[in-house]
Amino acid sequence: MIRKLRNLIDRWRYGTLFEALQYRLESVGIVIAPYYWIQEGAEDIDLSQMPRGFEDYSFDFFGPDEIQQILASKTWNYTEDKLSARLKKGEKCFGAKYRGEIVAFMWMDFDEWFIKKHRVKLNKNEAYLLDMYTMKPFRGKGIAPYLRYRSYQFLKAAGMERLFSYSDFFNSPSIRFKKKLNARFLKFGLYVELFNRYHWNWILKDLHHSNGR
Repeated sequence: MIRKLRNLIDRWRYGTLFEALQYRLESVGIVIAPYYWIQEGAEDIDLSQMPRGFEDYSFDFFGPDEIQQILASKTWNYTEDKLSARLKKGEKCFGAKYRGEIVAFMWMDFDEWFIKKHRVKLNKNEAYLLDMYTMKPFRGKGIAPYLRYRSYQFLKAAGMERLFSYSDFFNSPSIRFKKKLNARFLKFGLYVELFNRYHWNWILKDLHHSNGR
């Protein structure tokens, strides 16, 4: 009982309680996903608000060795075949290490922006940032926004001028760290899928226009 209560508290704390409910619906073929479409990589990030204490951390793109470590840790919901398919497609995994240990990682897609089965083609100077994950022992230290900030630097050097992502409406930690990075919340949308056969995507509100940006 105590363990279940702790799991419930952790899910509420890390914004995964509603995600768990979504997964339950998905298990019976129903996907209801309200989300924010976001542009990241702003030049006017207030560095004084960025978390500190990451001088001993290293940041770089991950290769096959790191991918194997991620799979071995059983912290991600992908098989080796699916991750290999991502790399073959051209996606890249960018992450942080502390004394050789993987701390956090994220993915980058240079071909398309997508949520579930709704996909939008990207231009050559655009990238889609997705699937940020922080290992449990390192959560609450502010590594997510700092890793994201460092990814901007790597992507800018590679000629990527426009960076996009989406955040689930119920994923409050994701929304908070993107606000710390002065991300622009462009649109509020709703994706619905039924029985892996029908899917719809609606833009419910143009936030970029309403904010006067």
